[in-house]
Amino acid sequence: ALTLGGAYFVGYVSELQRALNDPPATATKHIAAVEQALGYAGFLKTYRLYRLTGDADARALLTRHAIEAERALSDLKKFYGSDLRATDALREAQSIGEAFAHVVRTAPEPSAAALRGTAAMNELATLPQPPQLETSYLALRTALDRLNAAGQNSQRGGVAFALNWSQILIIAALGTLI
Repeated sequence: ALTLGGAYFVGYVSELQRALNDPPATATKHIAAVEQALGYAGFLKTYRLYRLTGDADARALLTRHAIEAERALSDLKKFYGSDLRATDALREAQSIGEAFAHVVRTAPEPSAAALRGTAAMNELATLPQPPQLETSYLALRTALDRLNAAGQNSQRGGVAFALNWSQILIIAALGTLI
């Protein structure tokens, strides 16, 4: 009975460790929202269209993407607010998100048709090139990955340490009995 109970406990501890390695669902949801809003399916795709055509609808969509990202970053700040290990990554992610919002704020409001050579298209030429924003997005992804890792580390912290030692003690006790 003791052997069976020990084996069950070791399996239970292993399952707990697996669960601790998974990032919190809330943080993952907010990180995914930031990536969706500012990534290649969201802001970056729309920005390319806006910069090429000066489409007013694309500018409105850029604004919406920036607002969604800002909301998700605010939620991440609330989620990781007390975690000192996540502070730098969170600050960097918010700074990059603010850079995207700044692009939207400074983007000119074009007329329905911005033709090449017109003043509206010349104003669009003052905006950052798409590869510059893509580089910023990659830096954002790196910051979000560090943020996710910080969350996992703080979640695992002392619990994982205690679980490892308890598992070792149970295995040693079983070994002495057998």
